[in-house]
Amino acid sequence: MNICFNKKNCGLGNNGGSQTIILSSQTLNDIGHKSNIVTDHGGSSFTWFKHAKPLNNFPDDTDAVIATGCTTVIHTSQLNIPKKYWWIRAHEDWTYPDKTLLSLYNLPGVTNLVNSNGLGKKMEKLGCSKPYHVIYQGIDFNLWEDLNLRKNNKKIKIGCLHTNQPRKNWKEFVALAEKLGTEKYEYVGIGSSTAKNSFLSSFTTNASKSQLKEIYSSCDIWFAPTKNEGLHNVPMEASLCGALIVCSDRSDNGMIHDYAFNNRSAFVYSNLDEAISIIETKKREENLHIIQESQRIISKDIGTRENNMQKLINLIL
Repeated sequence: MNICFNKKNCGLGNNGGSQTIILSSQTLNDIGHKSNIVTDHGGSSFTWFKHAKPLNNFPDDTDAVIATGCTTVIHTSQLNIPKKYWWIRAHEDWTYPDKTLLSLYNLPGVTNLVNSNGLGKKMEKLGCSKPYHVIYQGIDFNLWEDLNLRKNNKKIKIGCLHTNQPRKNWKEFVALAEKLGTEKYEYVGIGSSTAKNSFLSSFTTNASKSQLKEIYSSCDIWFAPTKNEGLHNVPMEASLCGALIVCSDRSDNGMIHDYAFNNRSAFVYSNLDEAISIIETKKREENLHIIQESQRIISKDIGTRENNMQKLINLIL
């Protein structure tokens, strides 16, 4: 089967969304199918690792095309390709208002795929009348393990993802650090753009997988304050490396509907004061069962990239 991901009008750049599409395409090829990414002029500005050059046009033998964002779905619906899908991986209200997104979710002739139950629930709440199918991007479990580097921590170390996108809510991490202080706590950040907050003991830009594994394995807590997320892979990676997830309860967060369940596999807060209380009272070493349950859910329910791409193939067939 020949499956193409439509990245026209949005392209490939250094971000987690582009990485997911590239790895998904690679995985489809690895499990015996044919897959390409189609961009404007066959271009890509993604540099995190080497990948196959995108195509400029869709091959004549394309069996299915998958829109990868709200700016590609109308073009996808107009293509003369038998099967058309939209893999919705976030509610992109930074691009279009809810009314426009709802009209796209209800676009005829295109099957909706979502990368989290939480995102599907968000679409239903908005009034989407079409059914959806959950296809996770999956986890490369071979990349993540607990190196237990936190055993040498002199303070409780808290990590967080930084981007310039307001929806990632870095400012809540800043507020958390201001309230907790640095006497008992240490703070580290990762991201594609640098944060220069004075409370940070370290910040790693465009970290490699091996660097990420070391960072996650040194953290006692991974803080996820994001406001609007499809699934959010970073906390899962941190959990697989032994960090305790503390995340927000905002209903647009896929993670609280898919793997981060309060008092079971994570600690979920509704406001900053509650987050502070959790961190002050819920010690990692006393909640290893929470981390173990998180790892079990991620392994069993989220699954590998290969299993999820096979699920996609079974759906298309």
